[in-house]
Amino acid sequence: MLRWLGFMFFTGGAAILATWLADRPGTVKIEWEGWGVDTTVGVVLVLIAIFSIAVSLVYQGFLLLRRMPGKISASWRNSRREKGYKALTRGMVAVAAGDAGEARRNADRVSQILNDPPLSMLLSAQAAQLNGDEEAAEQFFKEMTKTKDTAFLGFRGLFNQAMKRKDYKVAFELASKAYQGNPKSSWVAEAFLKLQMRHGIWREAINTHNDMLRNNLLNSKEANHFQSALYYQLAIQSLDSGDKLSAKTDLKASIKKNPGFVPGIVELAKLFLVDGKKQKVAKLIEKAWSINPHPDLAKLYGKTCGSGEKIDQLKHFEKLIIRNSDHLESRIVKARALINAKFWGEARKVLIKETGELVDQDFRAYCMLAELEEKEHGDHKASRKWLDAANKIPQGPLWICRNCGNAVPEWSSFCASCESFNAFVWQHPRHISSNSNGIPLAKNLFTEQKENEAADIEAAQTFSSDNAVTEKNKEQNDQQNAR
Repeated sequence: MLRWLGFMFFTGGAAILATWLADRPGTVKIEWEGWGVDTTVGVVLVLIAIFSIAVSLVYQGFLLLRRMPGKISASWRNSRREKGYKALTRGMVAVAAGDAGEARRNADRVSQILNDPPLSMLLSAQAAQLNGDEEAAEQFFKEMTKTKDTAFLGFRGLFNQAMKRKDYKVAFELASKAYQGNPKSSWVAEAFLKLQMRHGIWREAINTHNDMLRNNLLNSKEANHFQSALYYQLAIQSLDSGDKLSAKTDLKASIKKNPGFVPGIVELAKLFLVDGKKQKVAKLIEKAWSINPHPDLAKLYGKTCGSGEKIDQLKHFEKLIIRNSDHLESRIVKARALINAKFWGEARKVLIKETGELVDQDFRAYCMLAELEEKEHGDHKASRKWLDAANKIPQGPLWICRNCGNAVPEWSSFCASCESFNAFVWQHPRHISSNSNGIPLAKNLFTEQKENEAADIEAAQTFSSDNAVTEKNKEQNDQQNAR
């Protein structure tokens, strides 16, 4: 459309100019050294136009000849670069497919064709690793660290090699250098943090974690929970060195980050108990109970009661229970306190509904019902029935690793199975049931008895059997006396 309009304007302009010249005829006379030329104005204008076009064509031809070598050279380079990148692509595909020979061949082609050592070194390093030649790969990675654009990839390659051979000292040094060069890289920051934790450099780990949070590499809520565990480890380190004051400060920081962090609350409560600050312990645990009830908190809360009378302990525990009365742990605590105070009927109401069903299908509830039958009625048969039922359901809650499902009775910062940090959560295991091979059973939370639940059940069963034999012997003696 535009070309057509341009053509029309040009044609119209030429027609107007021709008409204008026809209406105004004139002559042009040129004389030079005896020569003379007479012609019209129109002819002169046509000759000027032809001359201009000829000059333009000659100039364009000159430019074309001048640029021809450069274009030929550029075309050759582009063709060569295209071949090089195709070889690089095939090499990367070979690396992904695990074809070491093909990767090596393409790495050589890339090195020959492309004048880009970093790219060829990266492919060569990966090809060497596929061939099992870690020394050659290491040399390539070291060369890459000397170039600014590939230093990061070089450090990462060397880091992965160090981690593979479990040389954590070298891995830490490499991660530190990589972090200094690129602190906003999620991979670098995470690797550096993990190695700081592995080396027990908890204060530095907290600083790195704060940097990650500022660089938007972490979710704020998850970061608080993670940092709570970091402060806890720092506190334990202070305790090991005998610095209780710093330990208390770090534990308070841990609880501030995560008010429901049971391990931190337990450790701080123990330190307060050593100082004789029972009221502080009670307030600390009551606040935590409203967020995250746990048996360890209840056990420590029992030590804050000033009286040894069972009825006073029951009243004391009511202050704790009311903080989270609908929670399973609160019902377990209440039932235990009622049993200790010998309020059998009230304890039974806490554990069993009016329909006869258990309020909570919890292993500890079954064991307490067995204890009730034994203590209230002396009914060994009914007690054994509850114990048998307890052995058929999953045991009470444990610390479960979110990543691998490892179940342990005591919290630890690292999972022994998968080495995850701060991965344990307190919950009922899905696929673990009680047995006679060491999985703990019911435990009295408010006495100083420290036997595990399996031993308790075994003792109860033995006690029941002995009583049955004793009663049978007594009946025989009574019959003989009657005779």
